[in-house]
Formats: sequence, C-alpha cells, structure tokens
Amino acid sequence: MEALMLGEVQEIMRVINERRDLIVGIGEVGLDYSVVRDRMLREISRHIFTKWVLLAKDLDLPLIIHSRDAENDVIKLLSKYGPVKCVMHAFNGSREQVMKLLELGCYFSIPPTITRSRQKRELAMMLPPLNRVLLESDTPELGPNPGEESRPVHVKVVLMELSRILNIDPVELGNITVENALSVFRLGRR
Repeated sequence: MEALMLGEVQEIMRVINERRDLIVGIGEVGLDYSVVRDRMLREISRHIFTKWVLLAKDLDLPLIIHSRDAENDVIKLLSKYGPVKCVMHAFNGSREQVMKLLELGCYFSIPPTITRSRQKRELAMMLPPLNRVLLESDTPELGPNPGEESRPVHVKVVLMELSRILNIDPVELGNITVENALSVFRLGRR
C-alpha cells in the first residue's frame, strides 16, 4: 500500500517538476488524523507530507496545507524541513500553534465558515499581522451556513465577516488580502 501511494506521489511530483513554470503553488496536501487513525498510516502520511514540503522548498513554491488534528506534527515537520512558504487552509489549531506557524512564515486562509464558527472568528482575531491573511471559498465544503455548499462567490461573505470582526473597512481589507495572494503566489510577477 505504501509503495502504491508513494508511486502516485512520485508521478504527481514528476508532472509538477515538468511544468514548474506554470505552477503557482502545491496543494492541498497535509495531514488529517481525524480520518487517518492507524499509526502505520499516519507514519506513511508524515513521510509523504515531508516529500511535499521538500518539493515546495526545492521549487520555491508555496505549499497549501490541510491539517486536522495533526497540527503539532505539521509544525514539527515544517520546522525540521523548512523554511517553506505555506498557506494554512481553514486552520483549526490553537493560539499557540498559530503563533508558531506565524513564526515559520505561514499565511492563513479564512473560509466561509467564519460566519458560524467560533473557532474561525477567534482565529481571525489572532491573525494580525494582516499581511498573512487570505480569503478562501473551499468549494464545495465549508459553506457559510450549515448544509450549504460553498461557492467561489462566498469569498465576499468571508471578506465582509472578517471586516466586521476586525473592524476594518472592507475595501481596505480586500486590497490587503488581494496583495497577500499576489505576493504568496507571485502572481503578476513572473
């Protein structure tokens, strides 16, 4: 099983290397211990995640990271094999983990569930500096209302709610988050 997974990962990495001039980021990759409970499978997951970290570092591309119930291992691996520019997608970790990831240079993307999730609102309040904040829709998951499918248009919902929480003009916050996305993904600067 591990050989099969590693073979698939190596094939994807080969394609990324061949097309590196067209790629602005690698992901979504990471660790999800809410689904992967077996100790051996978690070890395989960490091994594969390490390969993604090293590839992102080698290609100088940002890594979009999914982390669920595995935040400490993500931090440990990024600390060990980084530095690598990364975006923590819909992060669920603690304040201490956020601070460690900020020290590692990570960005944080906020999903539409900020409208209904206390954890996401608390995360938003932990995130000044604003130069590390991105907006996301996470289509089709994580809609603004329970049971609602998310769509790209919900990025505006995220902007308005984040603006309200941080007491920042939405136009100003929109400009900041657009500049952050342009910067982290080096868009328009190639």
